[in-house]
Amino acid sequence: MTTATLPRHLDHVADRTRSGSLEAETRSAWFGQRKVLDRVSLDVPAGQVTALIGPSGCGKSTFLRILNRMHELVPGAQLAGEVRLDGEDIYDPARKVTDARRSIGMVFQKPNPFPAMTIYDNVLAGLHLTGVKAGRSERDYLVETSLVRAGLWTEVRDRLKQPGSALSGGQQQRLCIARSLAVNPRVLLMDEPCSALDPT
Repeated sequence: MTTATLPRHLDHVADRTRSGSLEAETRSAWFGQRKVLDRVSLDVPAGQVTALIGPSGCGKSTFLRILNRMHELVPGAQLAGEVRLDGEDIYDPARKVTDARRSIGMVFQKPNPFPAMTIYDNVLAGLHLTGVKAGRSERDYLVETSLVRAGLWTEVRDRLKQPGSALSGGQQQRLCIARSLAVNPRVLLMDEPCSALDPT
């Protein structure tokens, strides 16, 4: 495995012990005039695994998107209530959306690697999007460790320059997991992440 010492400005990426508490309080959501969530509250303690269980179409995916500010990208979407990460409102107008999404990572049900990017660049996409600078050795370290943690390194280490879209569905999903892990979010949201994975 590659060894590297990350510079101080990447400490948050290297620290795997970092975790955050997430609280949603009386969160409601609408698509236009249609109310899809009604006063949902949830406390997720730091360092815990929490599962949302419910029938298809009950709002689980919508709720997850609210927790990392993806819901507001939908035209006509409206929200009420609060979401706090370690006590701080992630919807505070003074808070950058990119900061919230870096702190609260998201892996979607359908694999979504960036098709024009290589496997290597897909893993690092979160760093680029949030303006985090890293040298070549630091980037190599983050790519390898993230792919190892996602269980994909041994399958792709000799083809990191191939497009992420060339991988199988299960490999693409693990690539998306590695991409989220690379920025070491305090909370990682996963929307049916195993649906595209081979159970064997």
